[in-house]
Amino acid sequence: MGPVGSRYRAVWLAGLVEAPVMGPVGSRYRAVWLAGLVEAPVMGPVGSRYRAVWLAELVEAPVMGPVGSRYRAVCLAGLVEAPVMAPVGSRYRAFWLAELVEAPVTGPVGSRYRDVWLAWLVEAPVTGPVGSRYRAVWLAELVEAPVTGPVGSRYRAVCLAGLVEAPVMGPVGSRYRDFWLAGLVEAPVTGPVGSRYRAVWLAWLVEAPVTGPVGSRYRDVWLAWLVEAPVMGPVGSRYRAVWLAELVEAPVMGPVGSRYRDFWLAGLVE
Repeated sequence: MGPVGSRYRAVWLAGLVEAPVMGPVGSRYRAVWLAGLVEAPVMGPVGSRYRAVWLAELVEAPVMGPVGSRYRAVCLAGLVEAPVMAPVGSRYRAFWLAELVEAPVTGPVGSRYRDVWLAWLVEAPVTGPVGSRYRAVWLAELVEAPVTGPVGSRYRAVCLAGLVEAPVMGPVGSRYRDFWLAGLVEAPVTGPVGSRYRAVWLAWLVEAPVTGPVGSRYRDVWLAWLVEAPVMGPVGSRYRAVWLAELVEAPVMGPVGSRYRDFWLAGLVE
């Protein structure tokens, strides 16, 4: 029982006495209650926060879940100071603990979706400020979603890029951005990525002084100059120059369709 008058003896004897405050003799609760009075390295100093947690691990308490359950481990971990989990009460710790708990809203433990869901709660420079549009995009990149296409696909990169503010692509929702992004997506109607035809097709969507107003006849001609089309002859050929000239309003050649223009153009063709 230890030396007479020692704290350990007081505890040892208390274990034999019926006392409501300590619970029934031999009960688990009493063992815990008494353990709170004994100096024991494994439990930390008497009265310390760590000891409170250590003892709580032994007590049945609905709020913490069943003894030995994963949820209880997390519940108790929330009370212990541990560098790896950040300060008690911090947002990062909440995230760290949430990673260990099964919760439908966050998806299965270890799943990619959960990683994303939790990442939403943590301040991290790489993902931008919590709640920012950039973060929403950054996280969306990690989640499987049919509307954005497969993770890692070129289409998804484009779909997400449409949501991010970036000077090089112009304002979100602008016609220029639509064009810029369209340049990255494989689409039969615009031709192969990087092809000359696509460059022309996309140029059609962009306001540019050099090509004239969108929808104008001049633009039709300017773009036609860049496209391979048998009816106009080879790109850069003299015949094409004449063929295109036929479509452009130019005083020096006379009105489009006039006899004078036919003569003027004929002078250029072999």
